[in-house]
Amino acid sequence: MYARCPECLSSQQVRSKRLRKKQGIIICSDCAHKFNALASLRDTPHPQKAAQSHHTDTPYPWQKSSAPQHTVWFIGSLFGLMILLFQIHYFMGYPLAQNSQIRPWLQYFNKTLNYPLPPYHNLNEFTAIGSSLQNTRNNTYHLRASFINHAPFAQPLPQLQLTLRNLQGGILAQRIFKPQEYLSPTKPKNTLIQHNATLDIDLMLVLPPTPIGGYEVTLK
Repeated sequence: MYARCPECLSSQQVRSKRLRKKQGIIICSDCAHKFNALASLRDTPHPQKAAQSHHTDTPYPWQKSSAPQHTVWFIGSLFGLMILLFQIHYFMGYPLAQNSQIRPWLQYFNKTLNYPLPPYHNLNEFTAIGSSLQNTRNNTYHLRASFINHAPFAQPLPQLQLTLRNLQGGILAQRIFKPQEYLSPTKPKNTLIQHNATLDIDLMLVLPPTPIGGYEVTLK
């Protein structure tokens, strides 16, 4: 004989001897609920009934499935991070690329992403080794100058400014030479100077027939 547990609705097989001994009161083998088996006693097993649920796995046609909250949060966080990185690149990209401590990290990531960095440029890390201005004949002068790049990175070649002064110390003439103008014709037109590299400048200049009291060579 079979009885149904009113708590979990499971069908329980019982013997008549046990029912007489317990006076019809038995304990459910599934949920341990004590109940009167005589109220649901029958010869065949009771059909299994699933517990009612307020949720269904199959949505109605008018219901829209929504993504799990953690997926939405991840997508939103990723989008916000991309906006933040774009703002940093747009407003602070160049200053960060000129920072000698941050630039090695940027070089690593940019090499991985195959995205070029702006050239490193710091005139304070150029050191002038020496210069000379000699009158060779008439108004032709021979200018020699050398400088070294002490930066830990390659830098674009600087512009060279030559200032001529008269006998009273005032400015007689001034000119700025671009790298393409002061590089030797026999050397390749490389616009970068490597770390700890030295560049020698050798120029022939024709100057006005005015006495020169001094000169200055500065990098721009």
